Amino acid sequence: MTQQDIVESLKNELLSAETEIKTLKENLTKKEWLIQREKEKSKARTNAYLDCLRTLTETKKEMKLCKKEVEVLREGNAALMEMWNGLSIEKNKLEVEVQQKDEIIQRETEKVNVQTCAYIKCQGTLFSSFSIKEKELKSFKAQCDALQAGHHLELSQVEETCRKKLEVLQEENDVLKETVNRLTSLNAKSEEEVQQKDEIIQRETQKAKVQTCAYLKYQGTLFSSFSIKEKELKSFKAQCDALQAGHHLELSQVEETCRKKLEVLQEENAALKETVNRLTYLNAKSEDEVQQKDEIIQRETQKMRARFNAYIDCLGSLTVKDKELTSVRPNVMHFRQVTTCS
Repeated sequence: MTQQDIVESLKNELLSAETEIKTLKENLTKKEWLIQREKEKSKARTNAYLDCLRTLTETKKEMKLCKKEVEVLREGNAALMEMWNGLSIEKNKLEVEVQQKDEIIQRETEKVNVQTCAYIKCQGTLFSSFSIKEKELKSFKAQCDALQAGHHLELSQVEETCRKKLEVLQEENDVLKETVNRLTSLNAKSEEEVQQKDEIIQRETQKAKVQTCAYLKYQGTLFSSFSIKEKELKSFKAQCDALQAGHHLELSQVEETCRKKLEVLQEENAALKETVNRLTYLNAKSEDEVQQKDEIIQRETQKMRARFNAYIDCLGSLTVKDKELTSVRPNVMHFRQVTTCS
């Protein structure tokens, strides 16, 4: 091989090295732009996560207030039930007293009738005295009728009082229903937050897939690791769908139970207590799911950070190669000058 061939080969190698350096610099510029964009996306995801945490804190506060309101209403209902039992006992006592008074009046009337008949048979000449007795009997009957009317009036007043108490109790029961609806809406809100977390995880998964594909163009040896991560993400998505389906099923069961058990007043109170406990359990479960999803997001962020570090290492190796090519260039130029001189 002649010196001219050597020079030509060195020129070709130099041109290819310059082309490769130019390509590497363009790739480096693109990577820096992608890194800046990922930083902005990471900042936006952090803000969305903080908003979710604030919403979850507000939901916890509202749940505590609802629990306190339900406890107060439960105590009020217990007091009203005791009052209703007392009024029922008083009403029964008054009915017994009225019945006893009616029996006494009936016996006294029968006695007066018997005495009057015997008096007429034995004392026909005492008609004037009989008239006086008849007037007394009429007066006694009038007093008995007035007493009976007073008892009936008192009984009607007691019934009216009981009716008003029942209306108040019904209003409080309606308030309890509204409280249950509010707890249901809070549970739906927690479910919506879980769905938003699922969407965030899905978007992060898609972004991770795109970044992994781009990374595989420069790191072909990591294909097996990418396949494993892809399987883990699919399994996680299936688990999230199963958890969400179970959450919807439990929520529908709670609503069906509330609808069936709110027909009778005392059964409504028991159903309300059970529903509040169930909703508290579901809210705690939703909080656990949100926490798990936050942990998954954190793990995905760590994975992205690891890929970014690997990308930085790749850029470092490219920089070393660029320096090596830069150090080779003076030798090539010197060799070219020597060849020209010769």
